[in-house]
Amino acid sequence: MRKVIIGVLAILLLSAPGWAAPFLVCDPQAGVESYIISEEGQPDITTPAEEDGSIKYDMASVAEGTHLWSVKACNAWGCSAPSPFGFTKSLPTGLQNVRIEGA
Repeated sequence: MRKVIIGVLAILLLSAPGWAAPFLVCDPQAGVESYIISEEGQPDITTPAEEDGSIKYDMASVAEGTHLWSVKACNAWGCSAPSPFGFTKSLPTGLQNVRIEGA
């Protein structure tokens, strides 16, 4: 029994990266050093670019609701024009028809 529990725990720990939150991403962008994410009424978020110049921003902490962000790519010379990005974060609704069925 102990081996089974250890095996299950090992599988769960190894698969944990698959449970990561959604990420805001883009294609590689040559020369980009950072990104600025803006939403009206919220402080700007500056995040460094990945090695290939793309963005990979973890959206786990984003509040539930509808959002309209603008994202700018930046380097030492300045930033691009903002690119709008709208999305809605919502949780699933309650379960329906939960029951036990026979084999």
